[in-house]
Amino acid sequence: MFNISLRHSALPIALFVFTLMALTKMRPPNLWAHTQFLLSYDVGTVRRSLIGQGLAWVFESGLMQSTIFALAAVLTLSGAAAMVLFMARALARLDGGAEVLLVFVTSVGMVTFLCNTGYLEGALALVGVAALILPVRGALPLIAKCVLCIVGVLIHDIMLPTFALLVGLQLFLSRDELPVASRIALGALPVALTAAVLTALFLLSPDAAESYDTVFATVTDRALDFPTRKGAVEAVMSYGPGMEPAYDSVWGSDLYRFELIYISWIGVAITLWLLVAAARLISHRPMLDRLALVAAGLGPLSLLLVAFDVSRLLGVAILHAFLVIAVVLLIDESARVKLRSVFTQQAIVLLLIVNVVVGFRPLNGYPEFGDDFPGAVMELPLWWNMPPSGGRLTQNPGE
Repeated sequence: MFNISLRHSALPIALFVFTLMALTKMRPPNLWAHTQFLLSYDVGTVRRSLIGQGLAWVFESGLMQSTIFALAAVLTLSGAAAMVLFMARALARLDGGAEVLLVFVTSVGMVTFLCNTGYLEGALALVGVAALILPVRGALPLIAKCVLCIVGVLIHDIMLPTFALLVGLQLFLSRDELPVASRIALGALPVALTAAVLTALFLLSPDAAESYDTVFATVTDRALDFPTRKGAVEAVMSYGPGMEPAYDSVWGSDLYRFELIYISWIGVAITLWLLVAAARLISHRPMLDRLALVAAGLGPLSLLLVAFDVSRLLGVAILHAFLVIAVVLLIDESARVKLRSVFTQQAIVLLLIVNVVVGFRPLNGYPEFGDDFPGAVMELPLWWNMPPSGGRLTQNPGE
């Protein structure tokens, strides 16, 4: 049996690989990402506006594209690096930890995250990891965790089904000396607060029929040398009966059907495998703990019911599943002992092969999708002078 142990050089190798991936995968942000940096509270309680509001205070006259590029690169790179370091901390000095870290760094989730440079998940990762590294005991750390969850949902809605659930899971699993009811209440607290704030944001969102033109004009005025994307503004408005945003047409597009049919099963399968592995790590714990883990781990997949950017959300789900594993390892000593038996060398090799072969559709640098599975398979009809079997897949909704 060959040995791929890298225990003593895990972090330097992982950071080297991560650096290479960042240099090769990160791309200038698309217009949707541009526009999200321009949202603010100047015209009402507009969701996803916290970062834009901060930028409006600093850059009062508006934003240049060069500034957007720099912000996008810093947020995406910093968010990805924060997740890598969090995983490295959880896997440090564990048998098999180095190999799992390399799987994480090269995963299709990480690649998709880096390719989608400028999307607000980078800022969420910074806030979410900050919440996770805080102590799990004491009133002040608990308050800080909840505050960070609220800050995260002000940055982007998906804080709720991602890092807020991770924080809740962390609190629930770490306090196993408490009665079950107390553990459930403790774990539910950051999730409930985040959900309450998000609900308020939706209720207070400006009505599209009354405010869209004003909000879009305000956003456009802040863009000094680049066009804005209407869909990014439509996405944060509220809609009355019979109204819908223009980008809803994407639901019937060839691109969406392709991702739903050919991409979704791959991302869901990887996510479920990782969650099963996480549940196996705590097989010695009560069934309730394992159910809580799976429930928290499935959170990002719920976004597929309300959003059409399938590849992006599946990338988020895969990273989330890895972070579930990290949370478990940082809490449970028995889980740390089991890591090698769950992530066997055969499993590591298989996961690395998947990382090499599989590629999701990036929102930036879209033509590269045809170089990986399943995008490349869809282009095989070109050999017979036929259109790709996925239909017209060259349109990027993020542009």
